Amino acid sequence: MNKLKISKNTYIGIFAFTVIAVAIWGFNFLKGHKVFEKKLFYYAEFERVGGLIPSNKVSLKGFKVGQVERVYFDTTDYSRLFVEIYLEEDIKIPQGSVAKIVSSDLMGTKEIELILSKNTELHQPFDTLQSEIEKELMEEVNAQIAPLKFKAEELISSFDSVIVGVQAVFTDQTIENLKQSFSALGSSMKDIERLSRNISEVVQAERGSLQNMIRNLDSLSLMLANNTGNLDQTLAHLNQLTDSLANAPIKQSIVEIEKTFAELAEISKKINEGEGSMGQLMNDKELYEKVQGATKELEALLKDLKENPSRYINVSVFGRKND
Repeated sequence: MNKLKISKNTYIGIFAFTVIAVAIWGFNFLKGHKVFEKKLFYYAEFERVGGLIPSNKVSLKGFKVGQVERVYFDTTDYSRLFVEIYLEEDIKIPQGSVAKIVSSDLMGTKEIELILSKNTELHQPFDTLQSEIEKELMEEVNAQIAPLKFKAEELISSFDSVIVGVQAVFTDQTIENLKQSFSALGSSMKDIERLSRNISEVVQAERGSLQNMIRNLDSLSLMLANNTGNLDQTLAHLNQLTDSLANAPIKQSIVEIEKTFAELAEISKKINEGEGSMGQLMNDKELYEKVQGATKELEALLKDLKENPSRYINVSVFGRKND
């Protein structure tokens, strides 16, 4: 039986094919592609990709489920960028899910994070997902710093206004007045210090008197504390006296007094008008002079009677009668 002869060119062709196949497999392996596994492709549209490149991973809750296949422009509208991704895992993507470009490390490497919705309807392969871009660190910093920058600018403007106002107020004359005011303030502080020292000396000199005063106050407080019962009794008596005065017929007494004063006023009026004996005596001058003369004569008679009783009285001694 004749052996089948294989030509040298056949060996070369087989070797070349094997090398090419291994190269293709190695290239895809280095890119992260799994050649013999099923791939599910999806798309997402972005205005910018922020450094996203093919072979960047696609993750779901931090776990790698695929990678970016390619990034390309819409040839009819260069403002639109499309990203083609494929998933290595058989993951069901609900309607309304989002493909979000995020930073995977501090070096700024980008990846796509899938954020699944809770919708029951599912996307089909080759569908276009909703897209979103995470703000970069610089954008976040600028967003935080922008309000602070605005406030700082306002504050600097306010400082400028204040400085202008201060310069307008603090003229040479104002500065001189301030110097004089501070000098006067220093003198006042010295006076206050001297007064404080004098007060301290007075307090030191009168410490004994103050201590005695405090002791007397303590004794008074102790006495009041020990005589609380007597004070309560006194207050009770005062309350009883107040109640008695409140219940006394003061109003009726005042009415009687007013009535008496009215009668006295009436009597005085009658006397002044000459009514009655007293009124005639008080208002008749001639009668008043006669009464006054009779009174004087009566006084003279009584005086002479006291001095010379024998003129008016007869005394009999042993039956003899003297005139």
